[in-house]
Amino acid sequence: MTLATLRAAATQTDQTAERARASLASAQAAVADGNAAQAELSALDTAGDSGVEHARGALTDARARKAAFEAKALADKLHVSIARGAALIALLAPEGLRQACLARALAGFNAALKRLCDMAGWAAVEIDRDLTLAYGGRPYGLCCGNERFRIRAAAQVAMAESDGSAMLIFDPDIDLDRLSRQGTAAMVMAAGKQALICMVKNDRADIVPLPDGMGATYWVENGIAERMMVKNDRADIVPLPDGMGATYWVENGIAERMT
Repeated sequence: MTLATLRAAATQTDQTAERARASLASAQAAVADGNAAQAELSALDTAGDSGVEHARGALTDARARKAAFEAKALADKLHVSIARGAALIALLAPEGLRQACLARALAGFNAALKRLCDMAGWAAVEIDRDLTLAYGGRPYGLCCGNERFRIRAAAQVAMAESDGSAMLIFDPDIDLDRLSRQGTAAMVMAAGKQALICMVKNDRADIVPLPDGMGATYWVENGIAERMMVKNDRADIVPLPDGMGATYWVENGIAERMT
């Protein structure tokens, strides 16, 4: 083999080696690019998984907050309902709204009772919140007969003023004393009401007829009602005929039958 041939073969070998080195460099570059791409893909996968998990956590938190808000809203609603129910229970209790309304009504009624009792010259009649009657602070059960009558009479006149009754009827089952009789008449006149006042008397001499203009007085005996009148002269008296009753002249506390 000639020198030229050897040189040409060496040159060809160098060229082949150069091409091999270039191919190797290209292959190494491709491997590097592939590795970089693989790393980038791995990073993207990792980031994607983290984002999904973060979104899932945020959704779970949002759902929990929503549930907590709804529970709080329901609790507030129930609290308001319970508070309203408690207020209604308090209002409807015996010492609640009914007693307050009763107290206001009794205040006005007791004021009317005091006014009437002052006119009658009696101690004050009162009704407390338990609807217990009292005369001068003494409970009804501890009062005497005349005091009990005064309590009933004052309440009766006050009720008549309140409801507009046109007439009052008093029919006590005891012999009224002077204070009860005069006080009852004074109350009736102050109230401007017509009244029928019955009294228990065993002797007509104890009866003092009402003066003219104040009403009429009757003596009822054996089913016969006889009007008693004030006369200044016995000559003005015409005795009732036999069988119709009896006529009496009352003077200085002495009753004399006229015939």
